[in-house]
Amino acid sequence: MSIYDGRDPTDFLALLEKNKNLFLGVIGAIVLIAIVFIAVSSYKPSAFSFAFSKNPVSLERDSDAILTLSVVNVTGEDARNVSIEVFPKDSSALHVFPAKKELSFLGVNEIRNVDFRIQMNKEEIVAGNYSIQVGVKINNEKFDKTIFLNVVE
Repeated sequence: MSIYDGRDPTDFLALLEKNKNLFLGVIGAIVLIAIVFIAVSSYKPSAFSFAFSKNPVSLERDSDAILTLSVVNVTGEDARNVSIEVFPKDSSALHVFPAKKELSFLGVNEIRNVDFRIQMNKEEIVAGNYSIQVGVKINNEKFDKTIFLNVVE
């Protein structure tokens, strides 16, 4: 008795039909490995994290909040003239001071904490979530994120 059961050993279609589940499993594993590889290779660590001194902010008690950005150099090279910009999307309700800061030097994996004051315009602001755009440029690489400040009655 032959392992080919009387079939021609070069008959690939017959071999494929007999072992269809095995071939589908191998193809599925190859596709899964490719997807994981693409996802891991395209992952880009964040160049900053943030924290508000108060969030939510009370309309009755508060007139401002401090936004602290922790900026880290994830580019793999020392950086000079790192620019940081923070601006509210609704500029009539919120004002940021200063709107732009620059770090003269930031070494690889070094972290700097930078504070921005977010002031509420009491005539324009109402309760709700307000989006704030943050942009950090390190070694000509731009990192952007929209963050939200919650304002309550």
